[in-house]
Amino acid sequence: MTTIVSPVFREVKPTAQQIDEARAVFESTIAADIARNSTAQQQRAEQMSRIIHPSSLQENGTKDMKNTFHALKELEEQTAAQQLHQLRSFDAGLEAQQQFMLKMDNQLKIGGPPYDVDWTSGVIASASKATGEFSVNPMQTSASAAVGMYLSPSEDMIAKFTAYMPIAFKWTHWVAGPGFAGSSGGVGILIYDISGHFNPTDNRALLWNQTLHGGIDRQEHYTYLGNTAAAETYFLMKKNGLYLIWAWCWAENHFGGTAVSLASVNCRMPFFVVRPQWL
Repeated sequence: MTTIVSPVFREVKPTAQQIDEARAVFESTIAADIARNSTAQQQRAEQMSRIIHPSSLQENGTKDMKNTFHALKELEEQTAAQQLHQLRSFDAGLEAQQQFMLKMDNQLKIGGPPYDVDWTSGVIASASKATGEFSVNPMQTSASAAVGMYLSPSEDMIAKFTAYMPIAFKWTHWVAGPGFAGSSGGVGILIYDISGHFNPTDNRALLWNQTLHGGIDRQEHYTYLGNTAAAETYFLMKKNGLYLIWAWCWAENHFGGTAVSLASVNCRMPFFVVRPQWL
């Protein structure tokens, strides 16, 4: 896709070192944060399970549970691929939509794949700067993924970031006896001021947070970034400064006893929009 740049933004070509540093910073902050949140969710679920099931939690790893886990794993992998295919079908009319937006406001910067950098953390996560697709499908653990782009303004401004980003998310929780299974997931926009003028802007939207203490719960949903709390992100930009904008997603699972928890978030960002909100 062709990137359309308004006069108030400059083209930026990050160096390999800048990309490596960006990934390292993301790993040290976001991945650590998701791990802390996952641990907290696990502890809360364990406390609730002790209240609901006073007897000690059963050990994982029975033959029946292993068979069920593998069956659910295969099902989740198939449906994750189907969800990503469905997201690609939403691209019809995107070029016309971009042209309409430019007619309404010629100060916009509209960009799309290939992006400048991608990043993943955890088990079963993928991200492609070439296509703008990023997804996580953790099973009994957590994962996060992101794509990012660099921007530099020619003037001081308050900027607004938005994106056309279809999102598919789902979870499967199965509890065969005393125990629990749960998960949570979401999407976010994280903006770093590489020049060091301002603190990072971290705008996250929680898509779900569910815990099951018996039975099975499997749900699948579709939405857009524009329907979430991270629909619009405002941030300060200094003239000639360098900014890295990450679009990312995460999912975490928590479980105990004879239980299985699987979660998935699939995102596709065909284009983004940055608009000046003049100071």
